[in-house]
Amino acid sequence: MIRLASGFVNVTIETDEKVRPMKRCIPIIPANWSGNLLLLGSALFAISLLVSALAARPASAAELIMFEQANCHWCETWDAQIGPAYPMTEEGRIAPLRKVDIHSRLPADLAGIDPGRYTPTFVLVENGQEVGRIRGYPGEDFFWGLLDEMLQKLPGRPDDGNTIEQPLSLKAI
Repeated sequence: MIRLASGFVNVTIETDEKVRPMKRCIPIIPANWSGNLLLLGSALFAISLLVSALAARPASAAELIMFEQANCHWCETWDAQIGPAYPMTEEGRIAPLRKVDIHSRLPADLAGIDPGRYTPTFVLVENGQEVGRIRGYPGEDFFWGLLDEMLQKLPGRPDDGNTIEQPLSLKAI
């Protein structure tokens, strides 16, 4: 939604519930300025491009759910080894991560998914249906391969023999 108010354009980018709505207040030429309409039109066009760029992100119905609990050593190890890099990987773009505490009430969209007893448990979900799961954290060397096997099962992703390239170990950087 773009709204012109007292010399500012309020831009609200509304996305799905997984991403928080962003608000930007962008100063432009004062509303009472009666000068060059071409300049004003150019400014509004530039703002619409900005809005499009900010709102554009790959549509993804897949999600990687990490069931965790407080004081879980392996959850903390995953967070340290994989957590910072995951959102920047191809896997993270295909299946964004959502963390859920196993002792909390399950969100309504996960009602049919069993969190299990052991943490961490990673469940790949596509349109509310479980595609696969990894129980525990087997270390970063095995995690990426197991995740890639699950991602190959996603609808519309035929197993063509090409796997997602594994990112460098964070230890190597």
